[in-house]
Amino acid sequence: MQLSAKQAVSKLKQQITGLITTAQVEVPVKDAFKDGEFVKNIILTLIKNWNPQKPEEFNINLLLPQKDEKEFKSFFEDKAKEYLNSGLEINFDANIKSGFKIGPKNGSYIISFSDKDFENYFKNYIKNKTKQLLFEK
Repeated sequence: MQLSAKQAVSKLKQQITGLITTAQVEVPVKDAFKDGEFVKNIILTLIKNWNPQKPEEFNINLLLPQKDEKEFKSFFEDKAKEYLNSGLEINFDANIKSGFKIGPKNGSYIISFSDKDFENYFKNYIKNKTKQLLFEK
């Protein structure tokens, strides 16, 4: 009976921590990824710093949401034309709902930058602190 009570309390603490963590992270991250300028700044920063030791080896494949194709095409044509001319490959994918994915053209790996990715990162980061604040004396 005591073991069941401890397990129930532990599960309840986990659920409370999860709800608070989600409330702290979900809305701000989703709002940030709705801001096109925020996403564009992340992309430009990544592209500029892709391989600073060998800038001649510029072999990036960028996957963006299909729904934002017009916006991103005009952005890269206006503000990042030198990257397009250097070998940046841009593709649009209907399966990407927000954010983007980036990796080398050879496809050896891909890094995802979506609202869900950032939510999971921040949730893991603040979960323990939230649990401490709520339940430890």
